[in-house]
Amino acid sequence: MAFKIKEEHMEVLIDFMETHNDFATGRLSTNNAKEKYKLLWTELTIRLNSLGLGERTKEKWQKTWTDYKCNLKKKASEIKNAQEGTGGGPELKKQLSNMEMRVLSLLGNTFYEGCGTPERGLNYIKPNTSVPEEKTNPITKKMKRGDTCESTDNLYKETIRCLNNIETNITSNLKEINNTLSSNLNELNNTLSSKFDELISVLKRKEDN
Repeated sequence: MAFKIKEEHMEVLIDFMETHNDFATGRLSTNNAKEKYKLLWTELTIRLNSLGLGERTKEKWQKTWTDYKCNLKKKASEIKNAQEGTGGGPELKKQLSNMEMRVLSLLGNTFYEGCGTPERGLNYIKPNTSVPEEKTNPITKKMKRGDTCESTDNLYKETIRCLNNIETNITSNLKEINNTLSSNLNELNNTLSSKFDELISVLKRKEDN
């Protein structure tokens, strides 16, 4: 059965991309940018798989993002051409969803125009002059043969296993503490009972005298 991408998946994915703008647009400029990309994709994969709606590898989630951008670019270009009257044919009734508008705002207007000219005709997209032109994203390129990536599935399962071990240890420690407290309380109760009996005995002797 094919894996179905749900709206919850795209909401998490787009939220993450908006939080990590340089990651989304392929402009990480740190010395270890390649490793940073891998770590961010691993983090995003764990978040997506943690939704409880099925699991995928990091590479498949990368392809989901690439395919989404590709389809969005085509759709936005068609709408732009229709508004400018350059597409020909019947009137185009396609509209962008809120999620698609968020991604276009994130990636910049040249993402769908395919050139450096100013945006024209798409009055439903707010201009975003603070976002530079999109550069080639190395993450979205097809992976070369021989490239190796850490298995996200194994990482996710290992994380769950560690959390289960922590839960087991906490439960065990709580039981041990409970047993210790119970033992101490019983010992204290016996001591108090013994002292009380001694006190009663002393009082009786005084009454007899």
